[in-house]
Amino acid sequence: MRPTRPLQYILEVERKFTPTPLSVSHLRTNTGTPRLPKIQHCGSIIQKDIYFDRKDILCDNGIWVRQRKQSLPKIDKTSFGDEKICGSGGIETLTEKREVSWQAKIRKGGDRVNSSFAEVHDYDSILDLLRCRFPSLADLKRIEDLGVLARITCLREMWRVDGKFNVVIDETDFGHVVGEVELEVEFDTGGMGSGNGNEEWRGGLSGLVGGDRSGRNEEAALLKNMDTEIETFMRMYESAFPVEGRVVGKLTAYFEWLKANEERYG
Repeated sequence: MRPTRPLQYILEVERKFTPTPLSVSHLRTNTGTPRLPKIQHCGSIIQKDIYFDRKDILCDNGIWVRQRKQSLPKIDKTSFGDEKICGSGGIETLTEKREVSWQAKIRKGGDRVNSSFAEVHDYDSILDLLRCRFPSLADLKRIEDLGVLARITCLREMWRVDGKFNVVIDETDFGHVVGEVELEVEFDTGGMGSGNGNEEWRGGLSGLVGGDRSGRNEEAALLKNMDTEIETFMRMYESAFPVEGRVVGKLTAYFEWLKANEERYG
């Protein structure tokens, strides 16, 4: 029987943008017109993500599972439009000490550019989610037993704007640059796990991935409002958040880069 504890998750809405040297300068110095409200620079980190899947069963169902390792860079600024920190060995770190976390991102709506997700960050809860959702994974012992889908390292520069918007710019080790504006709300499933053990736990996980429609309308309305708030914010401060041309996320860019290398080198 499961311990009595709620399943905690985060509802996240994000919109991507294509940074330019000028827009990055506006973020770093807050010199755009109009100026951003209450902007706080939160530093830079090296972020190493490993995505896991098995025969594309997860990504085909709108679920992305990753291990994330974070550490400090040698230079606390991005190389994009500024000083280079990437040598022949790729993005370097200041120390081998890293913060390791796990995330399952479950798509709730949108597309690869403007998206909404439920995020689970607890390892055991992610493992249970995979076992409950997919019969072929019912006997999965560890998340690591899935295959590796992608490995992406990036330098991430971060800001907090107006006390609620998370703004990041990522530069990957294969040269792709993309920005994101995010809003997050924390949730839990209340009493899940009390009384009926695995039955209630499985019910909560089923609802998280869309099997239980209770509360779906309320959640959808909240996500829509969050997306509208981000869209309005980005339009108001468009000098910092350009979306001209084709905006490409890291995973899409990674697979395009792999394909280009395969075609080039056979």
